[in-house]
Amino acid sequence: QWFPISRLDPDLMEQGVRSAHASAEHFVKAELKRWELQPQDLLLIGFSQGTMMALHTGLRREAAPAGILGYSGALAGPERLKEEMTAKPPILLVHGDQDEVLPLGMTLMAAQGLCAAGHGAEFHISQGVPHSIGPDGLELGRHFIANAFAGKLI
Repeated sequence: QWFPISRLDPDLMEQGVRSAHASAEHFVKAELKRWELQPQDLLLIGFSQGTMMALHTGLRREAAPAGILGYSGALAGPERLKEEMTAKPPILLVHGDQDEVLPLGMTLMAAQGLCAAGHGAEFHISQGVPHSIGPDGLELGRHFIANAFAGKLI
């Protein structure tokens, strides 16, 4: 956690992902090397602030990951994404309509920000789900992951 989740300040969110970016990218590169994997063998999955980090890091990699799956999150710094984006992996965003921690509107704004930057995302709204992952989100995530690794989402 890099900002108090009780304060949804866009500037703090962006400062947080930017300050954590180098560490996240270093970790991803080290794990790919450790397991002798290629960038297309990587799929980033995040929940809440993890979604923010997955979007920030995954869209700025040299080679696109197979996909980004984000649950109950947001897109930090969307106004700078267009000039910073170096990869356009498939993206699925899932968010519960009863989320009181990060409101559903955060995912809708993320989808808008991705579109404004020249990319896009699929998104799903889970009915009756708070700040967590519902069964429908898990099932959609499973299909997204399988399709991403099968090359069906390009």
